[in-house]
Amino acid sequence: MNLFTGVDVKTEARIIDLLRELRDEGRTMLVSTHNLGSVTEFCDYTVMIKRNRTGQRPYRNHVYRRESGTGV
Repeated sequence: MNLFTGVDVKTEARIIDLLRELRDEGRTMLVSTHNLGSVTEFCDYTVMIKRNRTGQRPYRNHVYRRESGTGV
């Protein structure tokens, strides 16, 4: 499920801003999404699940680079 399915662009931007504010306050969030592009906007840490196994990806830019084909 995409975190922003059915949400217009303006509302999506506001939701991302709110999630950033929560992050900046030190709040912990658990987000499940297939949209890795949106995750890089507000997550400091991610856990990828593939074939029932997890692997921590500690930096948001690492996830973005990996998915865009420019990372390891």
